[in-house]
Amino acid sequence: MLALTLGVVGSLAAATLAWTLRRAHVHEQTLARCEVEAGQLRAALAPATRTALDQAFRAAAPDLAADSLAHALEHMDAYADGWASLRRQTCIELELDRTLAPAAAAPMLECLDERRAEFEALLAAWRTPTRRAVAAAAPRAASLELLSTCREPALLARRIAPPEDAATREAIAAIQTRRRAIETLEINHDYEAAGVEARALLRDAEALGWLPTTVQVRELVGSIEDALGHYELAADIYREAFGEAGRAGDDVLAIRLALMLGRLIGYDLGRAREGVIWLGFAEVLIARAGLEGTWVDDARLGALGVVQDELGDFEGALATYERKREIDLALYGPRSVALSHTLNDRGSTLNALGRYREARAEFEASLAIRRELVGSNHTLVAASIDNIGITHYGEGDAETALAAFREALVIWEAVLGPEHPDVAASYANIGLLEWTLGHNEAALAATTRALQIREATLGPEHPELAVSLANLGSVQSTMGRFDEALANHRRALVLREQALGPEHPRFADSLAQLGTSQIEMEAFADAIATYERVLAIRVPALGSDHPDVASSRVSLAGALLAEGRADAALVQLEQAGPHRGGDAAMYDIWLGDALRELGRDDEARVAYARGLVELADAPTVEPEARARFGLARLELAAGERRAALEQARSAATLLDGQEFPRAATLRGDVAAWLAAHESSPP
Repeated sequence: MLALTLGVVGSLAAATLAWTLRRAHVHEQTLARCEVEAGQLRAALAPATRTALDQAFRAAAPDLAADSLAHALEHMDAYADGWASLRRQTCIELELDRTLAPAAAAPMLECLDERRAEFEALLAAWRTPTRRAVAAAAPRAASLELLSTCREPALLARRIAPPEDAATREAIAAIQTRRRAIETLEINHDYEAAGVEARALLRDAEALGWLPTTVQVRELVGSIEDALGHYELAADIYREAFGEAGRAGDDVLAIRLALMLGRLIGYDLGRAREGVIWLGFAEVLIARAGLEGTWVDDARLGALGVVQDELGDFEGALATYERKREIDLALYGPRSVALSHTLNDRGSTLNALGRYREARAEFEASLAIRRELVGSNHTLVAASIDNIGITHYGEGDAETALAAFREALVIWEAVLGPEHPDVAASYANIGLLEWTLGHNEAALAATTRALQIREATLGPEHPELAVSLANLGSVQSTMGRFDEALANHRRALVLREQALGPEHPRFADSLAQLGTSQIEMEAFADAIATYERVLAIRVPALGSDHPDVASSRVSLAGALLAEGRADAALVQLEQAGPHRGGDAAMYDIWLGDALRELGRDDEARVAYARGLVELADAPTVEPEARARFGLARLELAAGERRAALEQARSAATLLDGQEFPRAATLRGDVAAWLAAHESSPP
C-alpha cells in the first residue's frame, strides 16, 4: 500500500512538474512573441535602413543631410521605443496576465497598428526625399501622432468597429494601403500627384460604400486642396466630410474636420467670426465626448488662438494659448514641437499688444526648444529669429532687428535654396525694415528680389504675389516713382480680388497699402476714398474695435487733415482712440493737428507731447517733425516765440536730407514758417 501511495504521489508530482514546465514554456513563447511584435518599429530602423536613408538624404540635400537625419532618427528611435513599450504591455496584459479582455485590447492594437503604418510611411517617403522633405524631416518625426492616445479610454471608446464582412475588411485594408502611399507623396510635397491619386481613391472608397473609410479619404482630398491653396474648394470638401463623419458616428474625425474648417475659414479665408462658430462646434463635440485635455482639445485651442488674433481679441488669445501651453506640457512634455509652436503664437500675440520684451521671451524659449529638436540650421529656427527681430524693431532698435532678419535669411537660403517662397518672405521683411529706416535703394532691392522669387516659384497669377507687389509699390511711392507704384498696387488688388473676393480683409490690406501710397503722392482725395472703402470692408468683417479698423481710421484722419477737414478727422480719431494699439504715436500727432486746427490748443499740446513720448521708443523722422512743428505753432500762438523757434528748428533738422514727398512738403512748410518768423521782431 505504501509503495502504491508513493507511486501515485510520484506520478502526481511528475504531472505537476510537466504541467509547470509546459506552462513556463508557453509563457516564454508568448513573451518572446510579444517581444517580436514590440520590435517591429525597431526592425524598421535596422542598420541597412539607416544607411539607405543617409544615402538618400545626401543625394537630395548634401548640405543638410547629416544634421537633419541625425535629429530625425533621434525622434524616430524614441518613438520606436515608446511604441515597443506600449505594444509589449498590451500583449502581456492580453495574453499572459489576462487583465485585458480581447474586446478592450482590439482597439488598442488597431491604434498601434495605425501608428506603425504612419511610421513606416514616413520612412518610405524618406527613401526618395525631396530637398524640402529633408529639411522638414526632424520636425515631422518629432510630430508623429501621440502614442498615449492608444491607451486613452475616451478616444478608444469612439473608434469605429470594422465591418463584419471579411471581403469588405480586405477592401478597406487595400484602400488604407493606397492612402498611406498618397501620404508619402504629401510628405515629399508632391501635392499635384497626391491630388490625382487621392481623387481616384475617393471614387473607389465611395464605390465600396463603407462610410467611415469614405470620410477618411475625403478628408485627405480636402487636405491636399488646402495645401495647394484652394481654400474655398477645401472648405467645401471638409463640410461634406463633416456631415458624413456625423452620420458614420466618427466623433473624433468630426471634431478634427470642425477644427480644420475653423482654421481654414477663420484664418485662410479671413472669415474669422464664421471660423469661431466651427471651433464652437468642435468644443461642444469635445465636451460631449469627454475629450477635454486630449490632443483634439489642444488642437482646438491652437486654432482658436489664431482666429482670436485675427479678430483682434488679443487678451482672449493669450488666455487660450496659456491653457494650450498647460495641455502641451501634460501631453508632450517640455521638449516638443507643439510647445514651441504655442510659445511662438503667444509671442506673436504679445507683440501685437506692444509687449515686446514679453514677446521676445516667448520667442527665445521657442527658439531654444527648436534648436534642441531640429538643430540650428532649420527653417523653424529661422522663423524664431525673424520673430525676435520683429520685437527689436517694435522697441525701436532697427539695427538689431535688421541683423536678426539677415541672420534668418542666411538660414532660409541655406535650407531652401535661393528660389523659394519662404526666402522671398525673408527678403520682404528686410525690405520693409530698410524702408522704414529710410534706406530706399536697399528697400527697393530687397522688395524687388522678393517679388522676383515669388513670381518665378509661384507664377505670375498667384495671390501671394500681391504682398510683394504692394510692398514694392509702397517703396516706389516713397521714392517718387508714382506711376510704377500705382501699377504695382493695382496689380496686387487684382490678384487679391481674384483669389479672395472684394470683401475679404486681406483685400482690404492691399487697399490700405494703396491708400498709404496715395498719401505719399499727396493724392489726398483719392486716399480718403480708398480708406473709406477699407473701412467698409474691415468693420463688418472684423468688428469696430479691431486694431486694423483703428489703424484705418488713423490713416483716414491724416488724409482728411491734409484736405482741411479737421472736424471729420477728429470724428475718425475719436472712434479709433480706444483701439489704436501700435498706431498710438501717429494717432496722437494727428489728434494734435486736428485739435489745433479747431482752436483747442491746450488739448493739442497734450496730444503732441504724448505722441513724442510714444515716439521715443521707436523714433520716426516725419511724425516727430510733424509733432514738433505743431508745437512750434502752438508756442507762437501762446506768445512763446523762443520755444516756438526751437521746436521748428528741431523739425527742420529732422527733415534735412529726407527726400520722400511728404517729408519734402513738410520741410518746405517748416522752412517757410521759419523764414517768416525768425526775421520778425520778437
